[in-house]
Amino acid sequence: MRNIWTDPTTLAVTCGRGIVPYLTQELQTLGYEVLGSNDTMVGIRATNACRDILRLNLRLRTAQRVLWPFVQDVRVRDLRDLYRLAVNAPWEQILDPDRPFFVNNSTKNDTIQDTRMPTLKLKDAIVDRLRERCARRPNVSRSDDAAAVFLWWEGTHAKIYIDTTGNTLSRRGYRREGWLAPMQESLAAACVMATGWDGHSPFVVPFSGSGTPAIEAALMARRIAPGQFRSTYAFMHLRGWTTIIPGEKAGESVRRRIGASPLDIWRDLVAQARTEEIPANDPGLPQIIGVDLEDAAVACSLKNAQAAGVDRCVKFFADDFRDTRLPQQPGVIFMNPPYGERLEDDESLMPLYAAIGDWLRQDVPAGWKAWLFTASKPLSLQVSLQTHAILPFMNGPLDCRLLGYDVR
Repeated sequence: MRNIWTDPTTLAVTCGRGIVPYLTQELQTLGYEVLGSNDTMVGIRATNACRDILRLNLRLRTAQRVLWPFVQDVRVRDLRDLYRLAVNAPWEQILDPDRPFFVNNSTKNDTIQDTRMPTLKLKDAIVDRLRERCARRPNVSRSDDAAAVFLWWEGTHAKIYIDTTGNTLSRRGYRREGWLAPMQESLAAACVMATGWDGHSPFVVPFSGSGTPAIEAALMARRIAPGQFRSTYAFMHLRGWTTIIPGEKAGESVRRRIGASPLDIWRDLVAQARTEEIPANDPGLPQIIGVDLEDAAVACSLKNAQAAGVDRCVKFFADDFRDTRLPQQPGVIFMNPPYGERLEDDESLMPLYAAIGDWLRQDVPAGWKAWLFTASKPLSLQVSLQTHAILPFMNGPLDCRLLGYDVR
């Protein structure tokens, strides 16, 4: 019988394109052995399936999903093969027929014209299997309170995973309000890491919008686990969530038991993470500043920072970026200004990018490291400064670059 909480396994951790180096860095810092990677996924060895699944969902900043391999790499030529494969898998050992589930997929197969079809076929197979083995038909729902399954299918090779995350880890839960084109939390965290910021020197964000990069920097500085803001994950809706695992230990409340359930362990991991946080009034915390021209954007940022518990260590101001009050100690400037998707958008924004270059040359003191995130090469050329780094990222469908400048 397969048990997601106890079986020795590997795990696949997914992320956006361009983020693999920073996700790999996170995983290695947490002590995991990296077994391999591709453009959007890193494989690791899990030494304790239960604790590792829960810990990764709680701690990772740059990831999207934590996947547990259920059906290993097999040959699948078409939808009929997919159905036969899935209907013969022991879903009743992992999914509870009394709880809803949903399916996501990533498919590149010449026989598939509509990428929704693999999702529907896999869903049908799971429902048919559970109805046959459990005499009950589970509901299919994309709600937060549901288990999740993920299909990877490329060419004639397919893998089926239990998605332990559900809604992506980018959806931290602290964003109460959004502004124009808000940056995904995991992308913002990866960009902060990519700048090489040390977590102690100032971090300044002109064009701060809804405040995500500044808030992510503050979460890092205070060592706040980003996964604690969410109240539900897909792993909470799998079989065995409240079943005792013999030999496991978790916190004072279960000290006298012969073991602990995944729920007990999750509560213990969250409590432990909170004891490791740096207090908001710690004098060693860095100055983190967000600046935006719009008062409404600043108000939005403040609400999000309050929800994240970092409003005391991030300061937001309504100002033109050229009037940003830089701390005396040099640090990192991170800019995510508007960038157009069409040529006419680029033309209207060229004066803004030229002004960014003038500000960095004329007003920013030597010693600062400046970084600019954009999807437009023509706009970036208007900055007219020598880059020391050009790092690729994807922001949704947009091919972006993070450009690094030394201020002299």
